[in-house]
Amino acid sequence: MKAAFKDAMRVQLDRILTDQIGNGDDPADDARANRVFAEFYDIRARRGIDADFTPDHFDDLLARGWSADDASCVAMLCHQRRGKTEVTKRQLDDYASSFKITPTGSNLEKLQRLIYEARAAACLEAARQLPDSGFDFRDWIDEALRDDAPLAYENDIEPETSGPDEQQAFNEADDTEPTTTAHEPVAASECAADGGEKPQTGQFEGPTPQEATVAAETNAPYRNSETKTADTKLLKEAAEDCIAAASYEDGWSPDTIKQVRTAIAMFDFASGNNVEIENITQESVVKFKALCRTLPNRWGRTTAEREQGFPASLARAKEMPASEVGISQKTMNKHLTWIAKVIEFGASAEGGGHRTAEALDFKSARATLTKNGGRKAKRKRDLRANWTPQEVRHILSAPVWSGSAGLDDRLNAGDEIFHDAWYYLPIMLPLYGGRSSELAGLRLADVHEDDPIPYMQIDYSEDRDLKNVQSIRKLPIHPELIRLGFIDYVQAMRGLGHTYLFPEMKAPKARSFADTFRKSIFEKLRAWAFPEGTEWRHRNRGAWIDKNVHSYRGMCTTILKGKVADSVRCDIFGHEGQTETERTYDEEAELGDKLIALEHLSFLTEHIEPTKLRLRPPDRQRHGAR
Repeated sequence: MKAAFKDAMRVQLDRILTDQIGNGDDPADDARANRVFAEFYDIRARRGIDADFTPDHFDDLLARGWSADDASCVAMLCHQRRGKTEVTKRQLDDYASSFKITPTGSNLEKLQRLIYEARAAACLEAARQLPDSGFDFRDWIDEALRDDAPLAYENDIEPETSGPDEQQAFNEADDTEPTTTAHEPVAASECAADGGEKPQTGQFEGPTPQEATVAAETNAPYRNSETKTADTKLLKEAAEDCIAAASYEDGWSPDTIKQVRTAIAMFDFASGNNVEIENITQESVVKFKALCRTLPNRWGRTTAEREQGFPASLARAKEMPASEVGISQKTMNKHLTWIAKVIEFGASAEGGGHRTAEALDFKSARATLTKNGGRKAKRKRDLRANWTPQEVRHILSAPVWSGSAGLDDRLNAGDEIFHDAWYYLPIMLPLYGGRSSELAGLRLADVHEDDPIPYMQIDYSEDRDLKNVQSIRKLPIHPELIRLGFIDYVQAMRGLGHTYLFPEMKAPKARSFADTFRKSIFEKLRAWAFPEGTEWRHRNRGAWIDKNVHSYRGMCTTILKGKVADSVRCDIFGHEGQTETERTYDEEAELGDKLIALEHLSFLTEHIEPTKLRLRPPDRQRHGAR
């Protein structure tokens, strides 16, 4: 599958770049067309060719900075092409044959979506390669003068484009519908509107200042502009191939991919930038460890660091106290794990057989001179403090539930009570001990309020990942939630046509639903309840640490321990069973058993008085609306 992705992306990128060179259009228009088609292809990759463009999607694009005209272009494409495919049967058959993919129905559907993903990536890359002021053929002069390869008429050989990969590209191009050879369905001029993104020009030359911060945060793949022989490979390129391969096995989460890219960026910088796998030695590992010991333990946080990268981080470290310098051994070991994984992949047949200059000893880099790396041994449960029931009840005594000054002033007393994420999520956390991303990202389709035992289905969705497969579970709607009008709230939001249970938690630019909840609600509530922090608040390696959202889980599982069967408790919290039998053979606990168990937590919210349902105003029922 990875080879098919790479081939499809190269073919599409070549088409777009060829069109951009010859069309004479304003680069800004080309950039907008690329952006529109990237979004269109991305929709098809994620949701299939029958996907339509929804009002929620339109709002998301506007929130992400799109102009209404550009968003309308995407909508028009989706509407015009709904049910039609730009990927021909011949292309699918050729790829299945060339890349040894069994042509089952599910494999061909996955291959089709993969090709759409490749085309979306090609559109974004084409936009990135656009010049600021039109294509200038003089840009080729220096390269032509340096090229001493034989001229075409001087050799009785086939042109370079007749190689196996390129011939496949021509075969595909000959049989592909016109809509994919260039951006014809929606002309660039039709999508030209104020507010389009400025095209990004130039290629990265190794780890740019932003690679370990901006690129890692946005999950942007590394780029390479260097010409290399087939016998060598950049470590960064191997990392991207490894990530692509992993996505077609068990799959890596976005957080894992970010960790891999960060680790590789650090190792590459320590090795001198743009290091090829074949030039990596044990000295590279030693230099990486030295870098970890000299960086701030919370690096990449300042504007200078985000703009200038590791040199700025190292300069800042020189002005910091010793206690705030140096990445922990635990974090360093995690980085080493990903670095070793990428190098191992690069050496494999799938990775191209690229081996390091010598065998690497990562074990010595993981070793410490003192037991536990100089840290006192602690049980996992001692590393994070739980909320106490008294603290939770104090948090839930805020004006949010008794009457606040207004929708935008929820923590000062008044007579306004609104039912929304502010009202329900801080109640749901102690009643379920659930992860905030699971609850904040619930869709209305996940809520089954009319069943004999009303419940919520926690499952993967296109907008929210889960920690693991054990997290897939049913949770009965808690009696306390029902008492406080939750069923009425669900039905009211459903009647308004919303997709999400809490649409104001769907922030397009946020990393996750959990991040949105933490910043917009939880931290403000905690500051109201504990202005100076809880008694547990302390400074650790340069950062202030206090009880957090995860602290609810520890409190809830402690309350239920001894009162509820361990298997039921595990199913409520989305934990894996403790024995092989529980993990492999036990069925999920019945909703009735979970309901009885959860009633042990009712005392945490029983002091809140129910009030008549009052939703947010219609124009405030999305994130960021003011």
